[in-house]
Amino acid sequence: MAKKVVSRSRASYIGVIDFVPGGTPEITWAHAEVPDIENEELLLRAMRCEFRALLEWGRAIWQPSSYHYELPSGDHAGYFVRIADMFRNLRDVEVVATWFYERLESGLVILAESASLIPLIAEIRRVMSASGMDIVGVATFDEYPRTEFEIAQVVQDFDIHSRILAIMSVNSSGRYLDMVSRALDGSVYPTDLVVMVDKTATMADCSIRPIFERENSKKFRWVGMASRSFASPTESGCRLCADNSVAQVVRIDPRSFEALALPGQNLVMPSRKSAIDMSSFFRSCSELDAIAFLEKSNSPARAGSKDPMGIKFELDKLIGNSTFRWLAMERLFGQRKQVLERHGRPGQSAARPDEDHRGVRAGGSTSSGDASLAAVPNSNREARETPERNRSAKAKFLKPRHSVLVGSYDAIVVSRNDSSIEGFDSIIGAVQDILQIDVPVIEVALDAEGVIAPIESMADKISPLILSVGSVSGWTLRQMLVGIEDVWDAETERTGRAISALVVHATSRSVREFENTAQSFSGRLHAIWKMFLPDRWPLVEELDYIGGDGDLGEGARQEFFKRRQQIVSERTKGQCVMLGPSEDVHVRNESLYGLRLNSVASLVAVGAAVHFNRLVAKTTDPRWSSFDFVSISRSYYDGLLVAAMLRWCDPGEIYWGASPADQHRNVEELLTRFTQDLDLRILYPELLLGVMQGKIPRSVTGLLAYTAVTKSLDWDARERAEIVELVRLVGDAGFEIDDALVIAGSQ
Repeated sequence: MAKKVVSRSRASYIGVIDFVPGGTPEITWAHAEVPDIENEELLLRAMRCEFRALLEWGRAIWQPSSYHYELPSGDHAGYFVRIADMFRNLRDVEVVATWFYERLESGLVILAESASLIPLIAEIRRVMSASGMDIVGVATFDEYPRTEFEIAQVVQDFDIHSRILAIMSVNSSGRYLDMVSRALDGSVYPTDLVVMVDKTATMADCSIRPIFERENSKKFRWVGMASRSFASPTESGCRLCADNSVAQVVRIDPRSFEALALPGQNLVMPSRKSAIDMSSFFRSCSELDAIAFLEKSNSPARAGSKDPMGIKFELDKLIGNSTFRWLAMERLFGQRKQVLERHGRPGQSAARPDEDHRGVRAGGSTSSGDASLAAVPNSNREARETPERNRSAKAKFLKPRHSVLVGSYDAIVVSRNDSSIEGFDSIIGAVQDILQIDVPVIEVALDAEGVIAPIESMADKISPLILSVGSVSGWTLRQMLVGIEDVWDAETERTGRAISALVVHATSRSVREFENTAQSFSGRLHAIWKMFLPDRWPLVEELDYIGGDGDLGEGARQEFFKRRQQIVSERTKGQCVMLGPSEDVHVRNESLYGLRLNSVASLVAVGAAVHFNRLVAKTTDPRWSSFDFVSISRSYYDGLLVAAMLRWCDPGEIYWGASPADQHRNVEELLTRFTQDLDLRILYPELLLGVMQGKIPRSVTGLLAYTAVTKSLDWDARERAEIVELVRLVGDAGFEIDDALVIAGSQ
C-alpha cells in the first residue's frame, strides 16, 4: 500500500512510514534517491511533527498569562501539558498508538500513569487483538502515586512472564519519573518505559531509540519541551510566585489532571481583631525594647527549638516589668470572668489584680514607660475582643475545647528557667489568686538536650497546672508533660488525672501547630496572649536583592549593603529596621496596633495581623485570597504600617487592581496620598524593593523610579544615595529604568 501511494509522487524525498504491530517502522521512498539522513532521525522528526500538531490542535498545552500552575508533584510551572486533550477523535488516538507498535508482543503488560491515557491503551489493545497478540493486563493509577511501593505493588499484582510497557504522558520535574524508574528497575521482567513529553529535556535530548539501557530495562524520551517557565519552589521561593503578573497559583487535580481554578478572588485586609487583641502586648514590647533578632532567622523550626521565626520575644524583660505583669494578670482576670459567665457562674468571685496584689505592681520602681502603659489598658474591651468570645466564623476555628481557667489544681509546675526570671514569682502568686487556688509550686529543670527527667514529686498529684512564660514550638511544655506522665505510668490508679497548661504568651506558625500542642494536653492549654507568625523574617529576604550577585564593588552600594546587613543581623535600639531613615520611627498617635509603636514592634504586630487573616481565609473561604492594597492604601495613613504590610505579603497574595490600567492608577494614588516627608522616606525605598520582589506591578516601575529619585533630592546624602542604588538594582533586575534618573540622583 505504501509503495502504491508514493509511486504516484514526482517530488524527491517523499516517503511513507509503514507501521506494523510488533515490527520496526519502515520508510518507503517515492524514488530510488533517498536523503542522506538516518532513518532514526527521520522517524524522530515525523514523530515530533505529529505530536506537536496534535498538542496544538487539541490545545493540550496550557500556558496562561495571568497565573501559573502547581502540579500534582508540588512543583510550580508556567505551563501544563495534558495529553488527554490530544485525543479529539478516533484518528488522533490511532496516530499516537502507531508509535507504540514496535513494542507490542504477546504477553505484554501495560502500565499507564493516569486514566487520561485510557483511550490510547484501548487502541493498543484493539491492535494487539487484531494481530493475534495476547495482553496479560492493563493497570492505571486512579490518582497520583505517592511512593515507589504503590507502583511496585501494581506490577507485582500480575503474573508476568513477558515484557512491561510503562507509559508516562508528561514528565514535568523528573521527581515522579525517578520514582517510577526505581520501582520498575526492581522488576525481573523486561521493561520499556516511554516518556511521551518531557518538560525537562530539549529536542536534542530526545530520540526514538532508548536514551538509557541497562540489563533488561530501557527508557525512551520522545518529545522535549524544556522551558524556563518551569520553577520548583525552594527555600528561596518560586520565581513564578515572585512575579506579580503570574503569581496566582492554580492547582492541578491529581486524579483528573484538570485545573482547579476557583472563580473570583477573596480580598482581605490585615486582621483588625488580631491587631486590637495584641495591642497591649506590642505596646509593652515597644516600650521595653523586648524584640530581638535571631542570628539564623531563616532556619526552619526543629525539635527543641524555641525560636523558629527569625525573631525572639525577650519575655524576661517583659516579666521583669511590673506594669506588664499587671497587664497580663488583668487580662487573665477578664478572660476567666468571661469563662465563668459562659458557664453560667457569673457570681463566682476572683481576686482582681491591683496595687497590692501579691507584688504584681507592689515593690520596685516603675519607669516613665511603666506609668504610661498603666493608663492605657481597658481589660473589658480587650477581653471582649478575644477569639474565644467572638462567635463569628473567623474566631470559631481558634476556640478551645476545654477551659483551663475554671479548673481545680493540686500543684503548679514551672521550669527552672522561668523561675529564674525576675518577677515570675509575682506571676505565680497572681495566678493562684485569680484561679482561686493555693497549691505547692514544683520547680523542674531541663537538661542540656532540653529533656526533663520523670518528676517523682508528681506521683501523688492528679490535677497539676504547668505554668510557662512562653511557648513557640511547644517543646518545653511537652517535656514537662512527659515528665509528669512518666511517673504516672508507674502507678496503677490514674482515674480522673489530667494535666493543664497556662502560658503567658504563645506564638505559633499556624492554627494546626498550636492545636497540635494543645492536643497533647487534650485541649487543656490556654495562652493569655496568642498570636501567629510565619516562619520567615522579611528583613532577611531583602539582602538577596540588595546584595545582587555578590559583587558589590566599592562605594555607595557596598555601604548600603553593609548597613542593611548590620541592621538585619543585629537589632540596635533607636534604629529604624525599615529601609530609609536611620533614626527609629514610631507609629503616630494611637493605632489599632498600639500607641506609638517603634519600627520593629510595628513590623511584627502587622505581621501577626496579616498572618492571622491569611490563616482565617484559608480555612473559611475556598477562593484565592489576596490582600487588598487598594483598600489598605486608603485605610492607613501611616507609611510605616503600609510598608510593614507590604513586607509580610507574598507577591501572589497582593491585589492592586483587576487590570494593568487599574493597577497603575491605584499605585499612583498611593504615592500621591502620602505627603509627609517621613512617610515618603520609608515608602519609596520599600516600594522599590517590592518591585524587585514582584510585589509591585511592572507597569508602574518607571513612574515609581522617577518620583523616588525626584523626592530624594531634598533628603540627606545617605538616603538619597540609597534610593539611587535601589533604582540601579531595579534596572539590573531587568526592569526598564531611565539612566538619566540615576545620573540626576547621583549629583
